[in-house]
Amino acid sequence: MTMARSLAASLVFVALATTASAQEFHQDARLGFKIRPPKDFTKVPLKPDEEWIAVRWISDKAFYQTDKTDGWTVDHKPEMNVIAFSHEMVNDKVDVKKEGTAGSESTTVIIKNPYKDYRDFLKRTYNEGGFYVAAEDKADVEGVAADTLEIKVERGLRGGPRKIVTWVFKGDDIDFAVQYEMFESAWPKLKPDVLSSLRSFRRIAKDTAALKSDTSAFENKIKEGRLDELSPAQRAARRRDLEKQNEEKCTKGLPDEWTAKRYGRVYMLSHVDDKTTAKFAADATAVLDYLDANLAFIGPAEYVREPVIRICKDYDEYHVYSKGSAYSWGDEIVTYRNTGFTSMTRGVTADCAEHWIHERNNDLYNAMPEWLQYGLREAFGNSRAKNGKLEFYNDSWERVDVAENIRAGKFSTLKDLMHLGREKVFSDRNKTAECAAATRFLLTGPKKAKDAFRAYLDALAPIVKQLREERDKVLTADPTKKPKTEEEEDAQFKEARTKLREADQKVLDDTFTRAFGTMNDADWKLLEIAYQKSLG
Repeated sequence: MTMARSLAASLVFVALATTASAQEFHQDARLGFKIRPPKDFTKVPLKPDEEWIAVRWISDKAFYQTDKTDGWTVDHKPEMNVIAFSHEMVNDKVDVKKEGTAGSESTTVIIKNPYKDYRDFLKRTYNEGGFYVAAEDKADVEGVAADTLEIKVERGLRGGPRKIVTWVFKGDDIDFAVQYEMFESAWPKLKPDVLSSLRSFRRIAKDTAALKSDTSAFENKIKEGRLDELSPAQRAARRRDLEKQNEEKCTKGLPDEWTAKRYGRVYMLSHVDDKTTAKFAADATAVLDYLDANLAFIGPAEYVREPVIRICKDYDEYHVYSKGSAYSWGDEIVTYRNTGFTSMTRGVTADCAEHWIHERNNDLYNAMPEWLQYGLREAFGNSRAKNGKLEFYNDSWERVDVAENIRAGKFSTLKDLMHLGREKVFSDRNKTAECAAATRFLLTGPKKAKDAFRAYLDALAPIVKQLREERDKVLTADPTKKPKTEEEEDAQFKEARTKLREADQKVLDDTFTRAFGTMNDADWKLLEIAYQKSLG
């Protein structure tokens, strides 16, 4: 029996089944389709820069499966995606934008890198495990031809094999791929609802605007341009415009169950309760306020944009949100409500600190050695709002790791830690815990600790200048490499940094000497004693 006949036989049951297993139709007049997802599937928002997935859902119910290779039982919530392949977009390979006048004209080429079809999209975006097409056939839904695919995922994933069932509905203007993914063992239970949903697909009249490739994300990046060429006041005005654009972009298409609200100094997009949302916002705002008050010497004239923080309901929703053709979160911090033992807001507070430093002085952050970058992230990751102020703490993992190094005689003094290069920092997990402890001490310790921290950051200024000079040499040698966006500028800046870090130890030694060349042994002894006491 062919797959089409098998599906037809299955649909006899589906046609007779009650409609209670389905939701209302989802209609998209822009693309011109409608479809009915199964009951108890919740819509998941799309990343702001997503251009191919039209809509997606995740099941409220988790299915469990035991992996025969290791005996572990894992849960997974089935997912549904509708992916639109506009014939216009598939054939639209690049966008060329020319700006300026004769003699000073600049050309920006945007490579859109479109996907040829659904199989190409799956090959280039699916990262859950190795897969292959196990069966394929044809179907017809109310006169619309469809390619039907059953795909097996069997290699490189936890929880055992999965099944992907996709019907690609052919159109004169757009091909729509409706994709379901689930554990293989869940398919018999889900099959009636999935087939009913697939059979509900219909084309409808679409807006006269029709489908155009949404280049707003690219245009915003171009408009952002070289912010360092502007005065602080001009930069602030540009950033406020970009801040507003970003909030509108991130809020666009937000599902009904989500909320969008400004709390303190952050803009929250939330799929959790108000109390949890307020907790995330309070911690994030406390980080920003602390940095304003204590590291005000970093880029004092710079405007820091409000972070957009998106809180998913749980890890499953967070994981689905992370998928798709947009390769980054964009200009937002994304997290989820964690019901486990780790701090819910740990990643958010760390990301807010990084965001603040990038906004105040991006070059300074890029010049920081790994011990300090990692230490800052861990220190602010272990922080929270208490009575409106930021409170730092060290978690049990850090305390254990530091204690192990002390007992083993491997604990580094502040002096030694500031000379550690990347390889030595990350060659020992316990050493990264020391980076967190040392950075927290420099941030929150006595005046002599804070003065030492300020001196170290000030000493990085010549490193920043050297990195910029290195980048400018590249631009002078080849003017075509002049960055058009802040992202391109960062990439070239990092390239220059990489070249310098081939002499990593020299950078560390020079920075230390510039920062502490006048400190005598007695001063260092007092600082080290205070550091040891801070460890408890």
